[in-house]
Amino acid sequence: MTTRSEEWVRLYRLKSPYEAEMVHAHYVEHRFVRHSPEHLVIGLVEEGVQHYTYQGAGHTTPPGETFFVNGDEPHTGKSATTDGYLYRTL
Repeated sequence: MTTRSEEWVRLYRLKSPYEAEMVHAHYVEHRFVRHSPEHLVIGLVEEGVQHYTYQGAGHTTPPGETFFVNGDEPHTGKSATTDGYLYRTL
């Protein structure tokens, strides 16, 4: 995994044939406040463990697992460990 203090985000915008955004990121201390995506989000945690609240409950996503967030449904997000997590979303 990347070093503990290194956070980064890469955003890709796919224009053809459909518009979509893909995020590849490593977060350590960053926390997502409660927010709602416009569209369905499909995510994959590559390394580390993600913790998020969604539909009134807390969830964790370990490495190699996927998660889904429906559009217009509020959720939060953060690292479940001090080492951070590496993930991709579409």
